[in-house]
Amino acid sequence: MRIASKKNWDLPCYTDYGEDTTFTYGQVAEEIAKIHLLFQYCSLRRGDKISIIGKNTSRWCIAYLATVTYGAIVVPILQDFKPNDVHHIVNHSESTFLFTSDNIWENLEEEALSGLRAVFSLTDFRCLHQRDGETVQKFMKNMDAAMKKNFPKGFYKENINYTELSNEKGHVTELYLRNYRIQ
Repeated sequence: MRIASKKNWDLPCYTDYGEDTTFTYGQVAEEIAKIHLLFQYCSLRRGDKISIIGKNTSRWCIAYLATVTYGAIVVPILQDFKPNDVHHIVNHSESTFLFTSDNIWENLEEEALSGLRAVFSLTDFRCLHQRDGETVQKFMKNMDAAMKKNFPKGFYKENINYTELSNEKGHVTELYLRNYRIQ
């Protein structure tokens, strides 16, 4: 992932089929960096679970990659599941965050997702819901300032730094990213 992003920085990485949304490898890396800052702000740890539900889009892929490159565990949920099934999966997995399509979020019940700290839109990564006492929305509104603080000269290839994951045998796992057209 890190190598592909650096090598193909200005090339298209993801395009949403039928829409004008295209992310270059560099833009994907920057979006991942923003999500990593959010995870750090919220003190997420390696192994925390993050659920993702929605149709295949560029931002779905970015949320997925941000989660695994941080060292968290993705809980992918099929968008065709009924709300009660989604509630059960999110709660049973003990997910901390949920990334979801706006139309799916409209059919879920906040009260039934009591373990979540926050919910984010796969349309634009805005915070749709935060648990009482959380300051996620405030942090999201100040994301540009957080990026400037962490990357005062701007975000460049050299700033890419992803968690290296190893299996039980000690072998480092490398993430690979290919150029796919999302349909």
